[in-house]
Amino acid sequence: MNHHSRPNATGFCGSPALTLSAGGAYTDARVDAFTCPVGAAASCQINGQPLPYAPKWKGNVRASYEIPLSGDLSVRLTTDANAQSKVQYSINQTPTTEQGAFGIWNASLGLLGGDRWELNFIVKNITDKSYSTNLGTFGQGVVRFVPRDDRRYVGANFHFAY
Repeated sequence: MNHHSRPNATGFCGSPALTLSAGGAYTDARVDAFTCPVGAAASCQINGQPLPYAPKWKGNVRASYEIPLSGDLSVRLTTDANAQSKVQYSINQTPTTEQGAFGIWNASLGLLGGDRWELNFIVKNITDKSYSTNLGTFGQGVVRFVPRDDRRYVGANFHFAY
């Protein structure tokens, strides 16, 4: 909040140059009643265990600030962070297919030409946190699937509206 902030019916209205957003979810997704096939191993009993791909907590925050320069030209600073609790990727509840809790932090610096074009310099996964989007067993090993931002990277993108 800055010195221009004033209360309204839903909270505070700050500077029109500042945009804040946040989101979150709590999910307690568990296996209620799984019937094991006759003769299945005791490890088949997964009642009460978490469903695959369902972290208990997941959330994000984002802040963006736009600074007018001259005419239609402006600079925008943006940062965001995403975090989630541990997640199990296998219905079998294999310890090697559980991704621990993690968070990712990103930032960008953009030069905007009104509504016509935008040039952004970006840094993804600033803290260089490695994580997986899927873990699976294959024979005696584990297969690890990783997203593009599994490692920190920098880059640029350009958008032109016509």
